[in-house]
Amino acid sequence: MPHALGGNVTIRRVCTECNNNVLSQLDNEFVRASPLHIAASKELDTNGEDFWDYNAQLDLAIEGRLVDGRRAVAQWPQLVLDGSHLIFCYDVDEMEKVGLQKCREMFHRRLLEAMQTVRRGDRRPKLRWCSLPNPPRRGRFPPRVFARHRCDDLREGISLECRYHGEIDKDRIMEAIEHWEIDVGDTQESRMEGVIDPEAATSYRPRWILRALVKIGVNLLAYVMDDEFPQDGLDEAVQFVRYDRGGGPSMRVCGFLEHEVTARLECPQNAHKFTLQHAKGWALDCSFFGGSIGAAVEFPGPHWNKARRIDIIAPIGAGEWQVQRSQVLIARSRRVTERIDVMMPWAALTKVRTRTRIVRR
Repeated sequence: MPHALGGNVTIRRVCTECNNNVLSQLDNEFVRASPLHIAASKELDTNGEDFWDYNAQLDLAIEGRLVDGRRAVAQWPQLVLDGSHLIFCYDVDEMEKVGLQKCREMFHRRLLEAMQTVRRGDRRPKLRWCSLPNPPRRGRFPPRVFARHRCDDLREGISLECRYHGEIDKDRIMEAIEHWEIDVGDTQESRMEGVIDPEAATSYRPRWILRALVKIGVNLLAYVMDDEFPQDGLDEAVQFVRYDRGGGPSMRVCGFLEHEVTARLECPQNAHKFTLQHAKGWALDCSFFGGSIGAAVEFPGPHWNKARRIDIIAPIGAGEWQVQRSQVLIARSRRVTERIDVMMPWAALTKVRTRTRIVRR
């Protein structure tokens, strides 16, 4: 189970190449891009770095994060390249401690320093290009350069990211940044009040989520069966996880579950619960973070003589898991949904207010 979900059990017999490449990419998609990201940030208090603020007036998705004691999204300082406009975005609450002019000047200096490392061809440039496979579900997503630092923490030597979706002209972006005049142009202030906007906070590839779930299922079998783990019989599932080969699980009955179904999985607080059952193949039902969100997936594999059903309760952050084996199968409900308010009613949309000021010269 990924560390980002509070996993604290390590399987030693792994392929290093896969673990550090495709498997980590699947984990990243599952934990940081899917709706699970909302539950993980809430339950683990991770101050999630990949939430989106949404400016309704500009219909613009803005890089943001959660902060302690604040249910709204705080913006990272960033320069958005919206067509011919350069829009400097920042969080009002944090900027007021520094002052707008000083915040802009500090960001501008860090931007020029980062660009110099690119021009010089440094092995580790301070400006990183990051392609986003799927844009946020709400709001336009033009290229932007942002710092994962507060307005009062734009110190010398920090790295910046240029995040974009689709094809871009990097030279044009570099030229636009180079000619940004910090005293002229567009300035945006935005303060979100209320809870986060779950629809804007997720952007994921469903098939990757199914591959990540199958990976968890195979790893759980390896953990429980230990030396009896039938690696050869799980080749089809492993090929799907590693290379996306084969038809894969049905997206009609696999994916994130309706909350009513998750509640019936009866997961204890501060824990995850997994139920593996074998009929024609293996079926995995997951309940994460005490039932905050659930998921289900199926994958082919051989029957294990010692059990047809395996129940695992994994306390978050603990290495001692409770494992129960049984030959009795239980009825499953596989109502999946893509609606966030159905899978996580506790994170339902609420009205938010945004304050925006744009100055053009």
